Amino acid sequence: MLYGIIYPSSVHNFQITCGCFTSNYATTYMAVNMDTHEFYAQERFQFQFEEMSGDLDIYQYSAYIDPIYWYQDTWGIFPKTPYADIKYVKLSFTVLKNDIEPGASRNFRLKYRTREVGVAYWDDWEYSDEFTVSVADITVSGTAGTLCDTYRDYSISIPTGYTSNWSFNNSNLVTSSTGSGATARLTGSCNGIGDGVLTYTLTKASCPTFTATRTINVNGPKASDLSFRALYTSGSPAPKSGSYYLLCPNTHYHIYLDNAASASCGVSSLTWTIPAGWTKNYQSSNMISIYTNSSPGGQVIVKGQTCCSGCGSNMSLTTGYFGTYYNCGGYYMASPNPSSDYIDIDFSPESLDLKQTTANPEILLQVYDKMGVIVLSEEVSSLPHRINTSKMKKGNYVIHLMNQNTKGEVYAPVSESIQIFVEH
Repeated sequence: MLYGIIYPSSVHNFQITCGCFTSNYATTYMAVNMDTHEFYAQERFQFQFEEMSGDLDIYQYSAYIDPIYWYQDTWGIFPKTPYADIKYVKLSFTVLKNDIEPGASRNFRLKYRTREVGVAYWDDWEYSDEFTVSVADITVSGTAGTLCDTYRDYSISIPTGYTSNWSFNNSNLVTSSTGSGATARLTGSCNGIGDGVLTYTLTKASCPTFTATRTINVNGPKASDLSFRALYTSGSPAPKSGSYYLLCPNTHYHIYLDNAASASCGVSSLTWTIPAGWTKNYQSSNMISIYTNSSPGGQVIVKGQTCCSGCGSNMSLTTGYFGTYYNCGGYYMASPNPSSDYIDIDFSPESLDLKQTTANPEILLQVYDKMGVIVLSEEVSSLPHRINTSKMKKGNYVIHLMNQNTKGEVYAPVSESIQIFVEH
């Protein structure tokens, strides 16, 4: 019997030779420690490898033997000089088919047995601990970040004997989307922004087909980096249904196009296309102020400049859809807006939140300038209520509807604020 210990060792390199991939594993070792074994001339050793899942076919090469110390014959391997101070035997094996895929790993163990020359049977198998063999993944290399209208090269290391073809699935974003070999040269087409997947397909006769992929952002920020945000002029968010904002009729909103803080590509010089039923109040940086009139739902398209300066400032960035909110409660309207002489304010008193008042609640209308100063305060006695703007300075104002009881006590606003614009 072999009384030595089989274990992973840092002494000898353990080489794995696969049928379709060949790699040397500088950090994986296996050796047989013969320190405690008493050799004698008629004893032979046999070694085999076993894959633990049982779905790989393994053929064991002869154990590597140092010709200075070892012989090998049809019976197995044995030392040239019995009782010699020989400690290790280096071993290797080959996977013939169903190879270990790139990026995968498998568990193996070594088994061994002994017998004497002339004896018809071997002693029972002895087993080592399990060890893991990994095949390095095939990865696509190349410069990180957004691909613009200047070409970039992406590449892989092709295993020996394999051929490679590549394709880019979002062909509209690049000037060329297919090719062969280790290097893919891609150039943004400025036809839009988005993500695409570069896929290499590796083939070899009688071997499995493998793929290597890389997601590439083209011409601008990722689609997931851009999002709309709709706020009332008071700063509170509009309600949502899923990912869609719901807007009320006859209401002012500030709609923002946000680019994620982690985005590698910025946007600027935005151009907004809003529904025909909306009124554009003004635009600032990444925000557009609108008034929905009687048609709150619709599609918004935003174009602009991305970090790919060569594509110009008319790149299609994103499209958003806004729905109609049917529980707008105390919404109210101001018309005409902008105005020069007057604005009529109309609302539904029964839908306003008057719970904070005591007896006989009334509505107080207050107009604030951009500094937060009250420039007009009037009780609303009939609808529509007309306010005189002819003496107001040109600019933006905010109207609040307030609770007021018969004692003249003023409470919190009962509806969203509304923004008006005075022009002369």
